[in-house]
Amino acid sequence: MSRSRDGFALVLVLWVLVLVGLLAASQTRLARVAVTEAVAQEAVASARWTARAGLEVAMHRLNRSDANSVSCQIGDARMQISIEDEEAKIDLNMVSPPTIRALLTRLGLPEAASTPLADAIADYRDADDLVRLNGAEGTAYDALGLPGPKNAPLESFAELTRVLGAENLSLAQLSRHATVHSGRRSVDPALASPIVLGVLQDLSSPKGARAPSRRAVFRILVTVETMSGARAGLGAVVRIGRSRTTVLDLWDARIAAASPAAVGDLPDCLLIHWVSSDEQDRPRRSRLR
Repeated sequence: MSRSRDGFALVLVLWVLVLVGLLAASQTRLARVAVTEAVAQEAVASARWTARAGLEVAMHRLNRSDANSVSCQIGDARMQISIEDEEAKIDLNMVSPPTIRALLTRLGLPEAASTPLADAIADYRDADDLVRLNGAEGTAYDALGLPGPKNAPLESFAELTRVLGAENLSLAQLSRHATVHSGRRSVDPALASPIVLGVLQDLSSPKGARAPSRRAVFRILVTVETMSGARAGLGAVVRIGRSRTTVLDLWDARIAAASPAAVGDLPDCLLIHWVSSDEQDRPRRSRLR
């Protein structure tokens, strides 16, 4: 009987040891996962701060009348800084519904969708409650249980998602040709995209619709990818003044994988000097001051 009890106790001890081992292995695995996640989050946070540094660099260069885009390296990260003049784009706050409709049509939206959307954008931004022929004011929004129109100028592209009929609008595509920040009815044809030039041609736009840029409002997009694969993007629209730079809009940008160029193939972000637009389209190197 004693031997039987001893055997049972031995088996029980073995099972306890097995369970303890399994628990230990599980805790070890969870700890490794937690460490891996913490390292990944730290890498992403580092990439975001690097993108913020890139934004500061871009604003510094814009203050020196340098609006060239550039690819460079900072530490173990690849950085792409893209700068666009907003006065080369159509301001959705300033132009008429026919101009908005022509732009949306040029971007591939069928006329049956572009016409009501152009009117809805105009109704959303204007100060009154009068409904345009194909537009939408408070009643139309109320019927769908949606917040009503702002009845004030758009302050960011993100606001367009609140406009009735804009649910499937590609803001990334539209932002290459339109803005809500230039404050002008005109665009600079020397800087405008073929899409924008096509809109001006479609409407037989008057001479006042074309004017040189004041070089005052810019859209900046900074993308960063580290050697570990962490990626971050930061976008901003800034106004360059005589004494200060004002950030009009700021957002986290979704980015795809970076180009295959290795870090060592790129110039150092802290050494590269971007030539101004009236100089040669070629970077020369100098230290930032």
